[in-house]
Amino acid sequence: MGRGYGYGGWWNRGQAATPEQRELVAKVADLHEQIRMKSIEISALRMGNAPAQEIADAEGAVNRLRSELAALTQANERIIRDMGVPQPYGICDGSGRGRGMRAVGGWGGRGGRGRGLRDGTGPNPYCPLKP
Repeated sequence: MGRGYGYGGWWNRGQAATPEQRELVAKVADLHEQIRMKSIEISALRMGNAPAQEIADAEGAVNRLRSELAALTQANERIIRDMGVPQPYGICDGSGRGRGMRAVGGWGGRGGRGRGLRDGTGPNPYCPLKP
């Protein structure tokens, strides 16, 4: 797969050398894990036909965790860049390549596809922002 795809994210591959970097990686990894676990819980609630309010409460918790992740990565962009994560990766701020912008190459001669906003709608199946 291409850059930015595959198993895990920068927090799993990054070379945290300082205590500050290790602390950030631990926080980011923990938030990603909480988002994943809460998303699994939401799926179980939906499959079990749980009350709509219970599902809505769990979705609200995921949105709060996503906001916390966005604030954490935005506030620590310098540390993320110091770890060798290239621009614009690693920052959960809704930026990134917009829809319609061409990526390198293309499929079937149709040209490239934009990755979309960093809102969970992109092709990365491991993105914690996916609903």
